[in-house]
Amino acid sequence: MCPHCRAVYQPDEVEIAAFDREAPDRPKQFYTRGPGCNLCSGTGYQGRIGLFETMILTNAIRRMLTVNANSVDIEAQAVKDGMITMRQDGMIKVQKGITSIAEVMRSAFSVAD
Repeated sequence: MCPHCRAVYQPDEVEIAAFDREAPDRPKQFYTRGPGCNLCSGTGYQGRIGLFETMILTNAIRRMLTVNANSVDIEAQAVKDGMITMRQDGMIKVQKGITSIAEVMRSAFSVAD
């Protein structure tokens, strides 16, 4: 987010629901977004930051792959083994004030969600 125009705001119900689904124990009680200014060309953002998800190939996942388990089950095991999903990484960045809920929803949530 643009550090020059970042401001506290109250997210709408859709944003709160998306955040709660990915970060149910949200410690932060305020949210920020950049409404836009001349320094960020009205976008509310400056620079880029990635949302990342890395799955470690644990023994449990390795066994699942040998029996052709489906992707939903493999992802569930990876999360159980400690993987942080791309959405969760985005919401961590929301909590730190790096990006907004709307931007995480735009980039990490599909239409089917």
